[in-house]
Amino acid sequence: MESIFRLLKETKIIWCEDCQLEFEADLEILKKDPVLKQPDFEYQFSSGDGSFHPVYYYSRKLTPAERNYSS
Repeated sequence: MESIFRLLKETKIIWCEDCQLEFEADLEILKKDPVLKQPDFEYQFSSGDGSFHPVYYYSRKLTPAERNYSS
Protein backbone atom coordinates (compact mmCIF):
# COMPACT_ATOMS: atom_id res chain seq x y z
CA MET A 1 0.00 0.00 0.00
CA GLU A 2 3.03 2.26 0.05
CA SER A 3 2.34 3.48 -3.48
CA ILE A 4 -1.23 4.38 -2.55
CA PHE A 5 -0.20 6.17 0.67
CA ARG A 6 2.19 8.31 -1.38
CA LEU A 7 -0.89 9.64 -3.21
CA LEU A 8 -2.18 11.18 0.04
CA LYS A 9 0.60 13.75 0.13
CA GLU A 10 0.06 17.25 -1.24
CA THR A 11 1.54 16.48 -4.63
CA LYS A 12 0.11 15.88 -8.07
CA ILE A 13 -1.46 12.42 -8.24
CA ILE A 14 0.30 10.09 -10.63
CA TRP A 15 -1.55 6.77 -10.71
CA CYS A 16 1.12 4.25 -11.66
CA GLU A 17 0.95 0.56 -12.45
CA ASP A 18 2.17 -0.27 -8.92
CA CYS A 19 -0.72 1.76 -7.49
CA GLN A 20 -3.22 -0.15 -9.61
CA LEU A 21 -1.76 -3.55 -8.67
CA GLU A 22 -1.77 -2.70 -4.96
CA PHE A 23 -5.30 -1.31 -5.22
CA GLU A 24 -6.56 -4.51 -6.84
CA ALA A 25 -4.76 -6.65 -4.23
CA ASP A 26 -6.30 -4.57 -1.42
CA LEU A 27 -9.77 -4.97 -2.95
CA GLU A 28 -9.34 -8.75 -2.96
CA ILE A 29 -8.37 -8.68 0.72
CA LEU A 30 -11.40 -6.54 1.57
CA LYS A 31 -13.72 -8.96 -0.23
CA LYS A 32 -12.66 -11.83 2.05
CA ASP A 33 -14.06 -12.53 5.50
CA PRO A 34 -12.56 -10.34 8.21
CA VAL A 35 -9.42 -11.67 9.81
CA LEU A 36 -9.62 -9.51 12.91
CA LYS A 37 -12.44 -9.77 15.42
CA GLN A 38 -13.81 -7.31 17.93
CA PRO A 39 -12.75 -8.20 21.50
CA ASP A 40 -15.55 -9.57 23.66
CA PHE A 41 -14.86 -8.51 27.23
CA GLU A 42 -17.52 -10.90 28.57
CA TYR A 43 -15.13 -13.81 28.00
CA GLN A 44 -11.52 -14.58 28.81
CA PHE A 45 -9.05 -13.73 26.09
CA SER A 46 -7.35 -17.08 26.52
CA SER A 47 -9.48 -20.09 25.68
CA GLY A 48 -6.91 -22.52 27.03
CA ASP A 49 -7.07 -24.76 23.97
CA GLY A 50 -4.06 -23.19 22.27
CA SER A 51 -6.01 -21.60 19.42
CA PHE A 52 -5.39 -17.98 18.49
CA HIS A 53 -7.45 -15.32 16.78
CA PRO A 54 -6.25 -11.73 16.56
CA VAL A 55 -8.47 -8.87 17.67
CA TYR A 56 -8.59 -5.54 15.90
CA TYR A 57 -7.10 -2.32 17.17
CA TYR A 58 -7.26 1.33 16.21
CA SER A 59 -4.45 3.83 15.88
CA ARG A 60 -3.94 7.27 14.45
CA LYS A 61 -1.22 9.83 13.94
CA LEU A 62 -0.60 12.24 16.79
CA THR A 63 -1.63 15.84 16.34
CA PRO A 64 1.18 18.44 16.35
CA ALA A 65 0.25 19.40 19.93
CA GLU A 66 0.32 15.75 21.06
CA ARG A 67 3.76 15.28 19.52
CA ASN A 68 5.04 17.97 21.90
CA TYR A 69 4.06 15.93 24.99
CA SER A 70 6.94 14.44 26.93
CA SER A 71 7.05 10.67 26.90
